[in-house]
Amino acid sequence: MTPDDSTQGPSKPQWLQRLEEESWQAELIVSGIAIFGSLQLPGLLSRAVNWALGTFSAPYLEILSFLFIYLSCAVQALIICFVLHFLVRTIWIGNIGLLSVFPRGIRKGYEKFSAAYEESLHKEFPDFQGFNQRLDRLGSLLFSIAGLWTIIFVTINIGIVIASFLGFLLTLAFPGLSVTQFLLALAALLFPFLMLPSLLSLPWLRERPWVRRYHFPLYRVASKAMFGPFYRQVNYSSLTLITNSKSQNYLGVLLLSMVVLIGSAMVWMLGSNYFYLKGDIRNRLSGRAVQMLPAQYDDKRAEGNTYIPFASIPSDVIREPVLPVYIPLTGIEQAYLKPFCGENWEGGREGRLLCVEAYYRFEFNADGPVAPTGAYFFSGPGQPEDGVRFYLPTGGLEPGGNILSIVPARPETDSFVVRIPFQFFPEQN
Repeated sequence: MTPDDSTQGPSKPQWLQRLEEESWQAELIVSGIAIFGSLQLPGLLSRAVNWALGTFSAPYLEILSFLFIYLSCAVQALIICFVLHFLVRTIWIGNIGLLSVFPRGIRKGYEKFSAAYEESLHKEFPDFQGFNQRLDRLGSLLFSIAGLWTIIFVTINIGIVIASFLGFLLTLAFPGLSVTQFLLALAALLFPFLMLPSLLSLPWLRERPWVRRYHFPLYRVASKAMFGPFYRQVNYSSLTLITNSKSQNYLGVLLLSMVVLIGSAMVWMLGSNYFYLKGDIRNRLSGRAVQMLPAQYDDKRAEGNTYIPFASIPSDVIREPVLPVYIPLTGIEQAYLKPFCGENWEGGREGRLLCVEAYYRFEFNADGPVAPTGAYFFSGPGQPEDGVRFYLPTGGLEPGGNILSIVPARPETDSFVVRIPFQFFPEQN
């Protein structure tokens, strides 16, 4: 996708022309700052995910999973575009320096080239100055694309927030409806309407009288619904790109950029705790006795990862006669604990602790309940709410592989067991 050189825009005042000619200086400064700032965003986003996991209950986490997808795409768009812009501008400045020393570019009559080879060489690389001008335009284009992608993804997030609020109000009137179900139903209804203007642009449709009458009003309504306060900015930027590019080039760049953005966002999701936002994944991972999750072992947890899924023990190899088990009281757990505890939850820490002890049942290797020797509120690392630390006697364990099972007293419709595998080798006296 390259700018169209054949079309000339309206005449511009000299100050604007001068600003455009010197805009690369501001672009480099902003790009350098933006690269530094945007590279911090994935870490901030990961910390935001950890905070959400420790704060909100399951229905809200499902909604937040959509928000974090588009936020991560916006972050990746900023990083990729600003890094590419900085590289292009660096090459462009280097070329300017080279041309200032050798203004003729590739010299003709070089003694080590044959005439035929040199003719083909200059036909392939005819104008170094023109090539550098195209680099200049590409640099400015990347800057605008970064802003366009960011606005689009932020707008999608704003739409999700507004739709989630409407869904929440509907759940008050219809308790059987979940916010996630409302969002999916709304997306299914809106998608055909939002895509209709694009379908009406097809060659065999667009010249029909009824299409010519309703096409633009439909486009305006759909565009305002999608982009809201950014309606004009998005349309000015995107339509300038579309109308000055060949259709196949524009679609190719669009598809390639989407693949790159989604791929880079997926890398971030795999490296963070994003997937714990999804209820089905949480339930599936919690019961795996054949997989060790590093976050469930205090000495294996990655540095900077403050989220503890389900529960944690000190290590995957236990030697002491007592096994400390930490259970974070996240928003998800509290959503089940509060109705289970009733008045005890609001009656002070002592009553709350007794209720939490009654809520969880512990087993080693499914051999029956194990009574804790003690339970205490404990502020776990990075947890916004207190957790509870239980102490389980290990006297009845056989040396070798063992499985700790934590069974919460949840309704059968949402019942799941947390399983943590570990090796037990008691210290020899």
